[in-house]
Amino acid sequence: MRVPLASAVTLWAALTSAGPLAARERFQCSIETQAAAAILDLRDRGQPKSFVLAPLPAQEPAFNDRKGSLQARLVVQMHSIIEDVYAYPDVETATYVAYRMATCTERNAGRKVPLAFSEVALPMSGCQQKHGDQASAALTRCVDEALRYYQGKDATPPR
Repeated sequence: MRVPLASAVTLWAALTSAGPLAARERFQCSIETQAAAAILDLRDRGQPKSFVLAPLPAQEPAFNDRKGSLQARLVVQMHSIIEDVYAYPDVETATYVAYRMATCTERNAGRKVPLAFSEVALPMSGCQQKHGDQASAALTRCVDEALRYYQGKDATPPR
């Protein structure tokens, strides 16, 4: 699946302005967001969750066998993405990809991130309703504000 140009531009902007993240972390975030877009595409084309999970190794053994490795972290994130995407069928690609990029960047910087999309689903849905289902600076900004609000860095709810 190819990521739409607007999403690719948004992704590239986020990767290049990610600050102190090392190339490895930017690479991880890139893979994570591309995987999210691909899984959303499969969901939207009617593929069942079991089909998407089938090629993945089990989460716990993969993590325990390669603890701390990029592969282990990606397996954990892939399972998380699949759970999120199938639990929230109304979340659109642009919203979820922006959420994944923001949480990956924050997680790699050692900051608090939601353990599951369910913790921030309501404000993310609000961002999507207000700013539409296409990638845009306004949607990305709203997702970032919702994440900062979750982290307790800003007392102002997302706009």
